[in-house]
Amino acid sequence: MKMWTIGLNCTKRRRQASSTTLVSVFSAELTAELTTLILLLNVISCCATCSATSLLPLRNNITICSYVRDTLPHVLEWIEFHRLQGVDKFMLYDDGSTDTTALLGTIYKSHKAGDRSPLVEIFPANPNRRNIPQGPERSDYLEIQLLALNHCNKRCSNSTRWLLMIDVDEFVYSPKLTDTLWGFIERESQVPHFARDQISKDIVSAFYIEPVRYGTSGRNTNINCDIFLDPFTGRWDTSSHEYYTEGRYKFLMDVNPHRAPHPHLDNEYPLQHQAICQTTSFAEYCSHGTGKSIWMPDKCAIAAVHYCENLTFGEMRFVAVTDLRMDHYTFQSEDHIRGLIPLMKEVKGKAFALFDRSWFSLKYDTLITFFSPLITKTLSELFSRQKPMP
Repeated sequence: MKMWTIGLNCTKRRRQASSTTLVSVFSAELTAELTTLILLLNVISCCATCSATSLLPLRNNITICSYVRDTLPHVLEWIEFHRLQGVDKFMLYDDGSTDTTALLGTIYKSHKAGDRSPLVEIFPANPNRRNIPQGPERSDYLEIQLLALNHCNKRCSNSTRWLLMIDVDEFVYSPKLTDTLWGFIERESQVPHFARDQISKDIVSAFYIEPVRYGTSGRNTNINCDIFLDPFTGRWDTSSHEYYTEGRYKFLMDVNPHRAPHPHLDNEYPLQHQAICQTTSFAEYCSHGTGKSIWMPDKCAIAAVHYCENLTFGEMRFVAVTDLRMDHYTFQSEDHIRGLIPLMKEVKGKAFALFDRSWFSLKYDTLITFFSPLITKTLSELFSRQKPMP
């Protein structure tokens, strides 16, 4: 009786080691068909032991897509804050920034060893902005923004499970501080990762998150800061002592701690709204505005600024503000309002002038500042981990 031995090497990605599967068949003769079958079984057996990431495309849990311009320094805390909430990818579309926003992709290029995709990617979204005459309106602003957001939605359809489109002044989190955005989504969507294409139509494929609008808290000036590469140490650093001094950062959430009364957070909201807003003819400017949505990008045909305009599968669910909320730092400072483009200033500027101090800066709410020490720690690690130049 003759022994036939067939060996097959299966090399795992990023590993030098290989495994050999041996199949012994005791037979006088081995037919070609049986040989082929055994080879196929070896391939299946071998690949079953290979790393899953070497066979399947990388899938992020949550990607944030944002249309940005001159967002430093607060984009730094914004990124670190949402990383704590389970976001593992940021795609920023740059609307012609004049600060060093473009360097964010380099700073975060190797945030974790072994990652095949950078944490932060920057896409030039409006390279001709500086050549556009500054007229009374930026009529192309919303059009370019929608093009960028839909590009992001399409790009993410096969690479991320959930997509969140928010601005850099919007912070989405679970007010149950032991929970996270990703924890809520994973639990409430009830969509096993291995069966996402077999789910029924009544499964939630989008969540709408309510906004909580914050005022300036009386702040008049912006905090200006850039990031730069120190040529002597080879480390990244911030250019302003106003933003960082003696181990402390001036985060947006710390310097703007006052918000407007909210109908789902404050029992006295009806009386306060009536006394402050309804005594004028501009009560609509007291609104918290429209919230934002998080959705499955492969179930969204058309992305809009606040939600998926065309869900092709599943349904959108409205989330209670006690489960998820979006703290929106709309005004930030008087300087910030002055710097808005006319298209944005028309509404935000009027709301600021009428109700910033009397309404939007009325309630002291520092719930989100629970995360400040954690963000300080991660930012300090980010800037200190850079290797000095030889």
